Amino acid sequence: MIRRRLSAAAFLMLVVAALAVAQTSPEFSADMQMKTKGEEAFNGKIYFAGGKIRTDMNTEGQEMRHITDVNAQRAYTIMVGQNMYMEHDLKQPNPMAARGPRTPELRKLDLNNPCAGTEYSCKRVGAESVNGRSTVKWDFSLKQTGKHEMFMWVDQKIPMAIRTLLADGSQIDLLNLKEGRQDPTLFQIPSGYQKLDMGNLMRGMPAGDPDEDQD
Repeated sequence: MIRRRLSAAAFLMLVVAALAVAQTSPEFSADMQMKTKGEEAFNGKIYFAGGKIRTDMNTEGQEMRHITDVNAQRAYTIMVGQNMYMEHDLKQPNPMAARGPRTPELRKLDLNNPCAGTEYSCKRVGAESVNGRSTVKWDFSLKQTGKHEMFMWVDQKIPMAIRTLLADGSQIDLLNLKEGRQDPTLFQIPSGYQKLDMGNLMRGMPAGDPDEDQD
């Protein structure tokens, strides 16, 4: 149950990050609220500045940060309580992806066609005001099967999904969005943190269903 809950939350966070990679986007921060079906809501923060994205969340009493540096093609998962972090090369397959929902590729968002260059096709639903922002609602479906995957309400000033609603009922919202310069230290690994080898971590995990309950 814990692993399923964490992977769902991570998937939702990276959906947001995937729509944030526009180099001309204003810097901003926002509160996040993530809901998965049958589970309590997760609350967190997101920060964006010049191709760098940071998301913070607290799950099961553990504070986690995920930093993506698009220009350097690197992503970092920071485990605050353990003073450790993992690094991932965005040009390489993510070994964690096989144990949870597959995440969309990080790319620049085209406001006129947010599905451009992806495995999805988009249908414009219409303009809506969501969480105090002017957005356009898009219907995302898989090109190969035509299956509906999610709705996204894309901000018309900042190329971000202000709301994402997945087909399984999971939802993420950005609230209290504030434009303004972000402190560069927000996107750095804290000093004294030890790097954890992701390959060794995966080899040490037991085989089996990644969604099985964990004690």
